[in-house]
Amino acid sequence: MATYLIGDVHGHFLPLMRLLKIINFKHSKDILWFTGDLVNRGPENAEVLRWILAHKDNIVAVMGNHDAHLIACHRNIRKARKKDTFQDVLNAPDREILINWLIQRPLLHLQESYLLVHAGLLPDWTEKQALKLAKTLSKIIQNTNAVELLAEHHPFPMPKRWKDVANKRESLRLAFHAFINLRMFTAEGFLSAEKTAPDLAKKGSYPWFTRSSVSRTVLFGHWAALGVRISNSICALDSGAAWNGHLSALRLHDKAFFQVSTRAW
Repeated sequence: MATYLIGDVHGHFLPLMRLLKIINFKHSKDILWFTGDLVNRGPENAEVLRWILAHKDNIVAVMGNHDAHLIACHRNIRKARKKDTFQDVLNAPDREILINWLIQRPLLHLQESYLLVHAGLLPDWTEKQALKLAKTLSKIIQNTNAVELLAEHHPFPMPKRWKDVANKRESLRLAFHAFINLRMFTAEGFLSAEKTAPDLAKKGSYPWFTRSSVSRTVLFGHWAALGVRISNSICALDSGAAWNGHLSALRLHDKAFFQVSTRAW
């Protein structure tokens, strides 16, 4: 039995199948952990979700920002953008089944020495705080329309750092943003809009994981410009599948690394 971490798939079904063949995935015993963003940018989003649902007993996946965007479009909270490619899911006869599975995805998954998240964790959080916030947010998304969380432009401003949070609503909106969108922050603790690689970012901007207080190894995706980074404290596995790059897998027990190109589609 082996557990594999797989980076952001972004609707690339055929590359995912090639990657699973390379790792010799055995559905009778192997487990796949996905970093989120299963959909959007690629051509076969519905096929990705159908395959995962068919193997759901082997799957652990957290919600990513593109997954949340699809959920918001499904609920008519947002409108799809021109560059979105998940129309195949919205037009699918099994749309409700596919998207309902995405709605049920957690924002954090804790198991043994690993903590799986799509984007990142705020430096002010303890592990206990992060898990509590993630659980609360998941209940809101699953049991309500969650307009305040899923709306792209909400009338209530979101605080730019945790210490400025004034109430529960602000804390939940900032936490949701961190789990699915965080990359960098400033030395003063303000969220940064930087999306580039850390060495190309403006002076005074820092990757979130350089200030994290979590002792477990954090597994995440989301940040294509960061690239693959594997250490005792983090495993970052977004290798640019959304941008004709690669789709990557990491076998967790021995850190064996596997990769396929998504350029062909």
